[in-house]
Amino acid sequence: MAFSDEWTGGGGSAGSEESLQILARSIVREMKRSGYSKAQMVGLAGEVIDLVSRELRADATGTAADD
Repeated sequence: MAFSDEWTGGGGSAGSEESLQILARSIVREMKRSGYSKAQMVGLAGEVIDLVSRELRADATGTAADD
């Protein structure tokens, strides 16, 4: 998964992508270990996407995103 320099801290290096992949795998592994269902894991992914979308919209309009 590729991200712009803004999201990777300007580096855009393969190490940044690898770190994100490791983080994602770790989150999924821990959710499975904790007994979360596949539907709950998808729900978490949707929530993360929603939060990132809010941040992007806030950055575009120059307003603060709601936390």
